[in-house]
Amino acid sequence: MIDIEEPPTERTFSIVRLPKTGLKRILMDPSEKEFEPPKGLRIKESFRRIGVLNPPVIQHRNPNKLTLFPRVIYHDGVYHNGINDGKPVKYSCITRLEGFIEDGEVHLGKEEEVVFQSEVPHGDMGTEDFRVVKLEGERPIHGFVVYHDGFNARTAYVRTKGDRPYDFSRWHRFGVFFPNILAREAIDLVGIERYKKAWGDAYGEKAIADARKEEKNIPPVIYLGVKDCCPFPAKVEKDLGKGNKKYYPIPVRCLPDMQVVYVESFEDLARREFWIGVIGDLKKYVMMEREQDWEESHIGLGGSPVLLNGRNKRKYGGNYLIHYHGAKMNGGRDYKGGEAIVSRKDPQTILDRTKEPVLFATESWEQNGVEPGKIVFPTAYIPHDGLIHCFYGAGDKYVAHVTKPEEDILKPFHG
Repeated sequence: MIDIEEPPTERTFSIVRLPKTGLKRILMDPSEKEFEPPKGLRIKESFRRIGVLNPPVIQHRNPNKLTLFPRVIYHDGVYHNGINDGKPVKYSCITRLEGFIEDGEVHLGKEEEVVFQSEVPHGDMGTEDFRVVKLEGERPIHGFVVYHDGFNARTAYVRTKGDRPYDFSRWHRFGVFFPNILAREAIDLVGIERYKKAWGDAYGEKAIADARKEEKNIPPVIYLGVKDCCPFPAKVEKDLGKGNKKYYPIPVRCLPDMQVVYVESFEDLARREFWIGVIGDLKKYVMMEREQDWEESHIGLGGSPVLLNGRNKRKYGGNYLIHYHGAKMNGGRDYKGGEAIVSRKDPQTILDRTKEPVLFATESWEQNGVEPGKIVFPTAYIPHDGLIHCFYGAGDKYVAHVTKPEEDILKPFHG
């Protein structure tokens, strides 16, 4: 259904120069509501907030209005598999809060409500890595949320109701969890050696043994994991062996690179046969591979791609800007942010890509938070009045924010 109130996919922004451009700041700090649980959270014993981070962001029809969906990491009780060992149990959930932009500054509301939290069978330990997108010509807001049980990471497809697309308290769930292929099957099936090694390291016997040492829950079935999933804002036409058809292109991350899968319906993601076909011929679906040393461990999509507007038509106008994270794990965690220009007609055509990271840890609060290391994790780029507002997780502990002029968006690129 076409949404006649939907803003055009290509907008013109006025240029506003602000003195605070380029300065990082913390938007959300877990200590502010340390013992105050979000509305609707099911608590087993007790609540203590230890991190709030990685928010996807939806910009409303009124571009000043925003909705953020941060991940909250919290402790709830001291029981591991029914045994009280005195160590707090760590869970996570996805919450919702409203905000607005005024004079280049982001202001957040006080009311915080849970939208996704721990539930069986896939999410005993909670939810994480939420991504949201407005699709061209469609009313609902589409989302992908990761459920984890202590070892498995299963991504679920959700969307808002078509009659009230901006009512984020109501999400339609389809029971679409993916990928529906066991890790051992995927390792046997994939024909690319770097994937066999990466998946063996992540899901093999040593990984399971290490998880047991850390007292993580080990489920009876180990699936291939996928994270960082978010469709491009528009369908593409492609011939996948059945003639030219229109598909939803969906970037995914099967370690260590980024791939893109194509579906006519989101329900296709739940079909085991679909994933057997993808894994069996994975080279056809590779979107971006690691290139730089700061991407040594893995890369993954940050949030919804941004369509570059008319001012950039001289070179890249009408194509997508994507932001992503690269990680280097040897010598400690080091997460940085990069950018790439992707063809609107073919998501597997990378027109340009930053050699150096555009976002990296420079502040003390971006280091050694919930997890040790230097961690910046971009999850949303929001264009507003000539600025790109970057929302990111800092130190796996805070929601942070930084801006840069939209007219400068192409300056970091090479080529």
